[in-house]
Amino acid sequence: MLWGIVIQKAPGSSIMADYDDFEVRQTQRRGGSTGPEADNYERRRRSGIGIVGVALLLALLALVGAAAWVASQMQTHQTAIKKARKDVRDAREAAREAAKREQDALAAAQAREGALAGERARLQHELQGARGEAEEASALLAKLRGAVGAGEGELETGEGGRVTLKLVDRVLFQSGEADLTQGGTRVLTRVGDALKDTDNQIWVQGHTDDQPIRDRTKFASNWELSTARAVSVVHYLQDEVHIAPRRLAAVGFSQYRPVGRNRSKNRRIEIVLYPARVRVVR
Repeated sequence: MLWGIVIQKAPGSSIMADYDDFEVRQTQRRGGSTGPEADNYERRRRSGIGIVGVALLLALLALVGAAAWVASQMQTHQTAIKKARKDVRDAREAAREAAKREQDALAAAQAREGALAGERARLQHELQGARGEAEEASALLAKLRGAVGAGEGELETGEGGRVTLKLVDRVLFQSGEADLTQGGTRVLTRVGDALKDTDNQIWVQGHTDDQPIRDRTKFASNWELSTARAVSVVHYLQDEVHIAPRRLAAVGFSQYRPVGRNRSKNRRIEIVLYPARVRVVR
């Protein structure tokens, strides 16, 4: 019978087939038939099932889309978090670098300040030394002015507290000679007495004019004459005035350091006085 065929469940049939059998049985119980009305009902039922399937499919697609959107939002959020963390690390690194630069700048400024302080102290020390040298030079000049008469010599000052006494040769020597005259010894005695109580270095420098030596039996050239005259003055200051020899020096320059075209001024003895703390020879 058809009933038996409808309600029989074939092996391996699906749940939808079981549902179809159930619907057929329900229709038969209600007195319905399996004719055209049953076919219409079946079409409507299957159409409803199709709509439900489509709706379920759409819902599933919407769910998948929502899940994809959520995953995308999570990825965007994670990217934003990574970027924010990188920005924080970069900001910390920039802050550390800025702090290091500030510390370096502060250390450099402190170093410059220390260097400036040292330079300021050095300049103040030099200024005090220069003032002391100027005072010593002024006192020495005053002593020497009292020792040297008019027409005997000239005084001048230089850098580092240097004082130079220029004595004309005719006051000290005869022409072409290196022995001191009596007038020359009197002048050197006064000069030596003025220098005795000081600690200045005393450099005696001999100079001649450019006239050649006439009598070469005594001096071969102006080198020997200028040096012999300087040595004569040094000996007198050491032996007669009793100035310590460690303070004395004798130098001859011959004719090669003239002060001008006047030969009488070029023939001279220069007594150059340096402060004791100045190193003349290095």
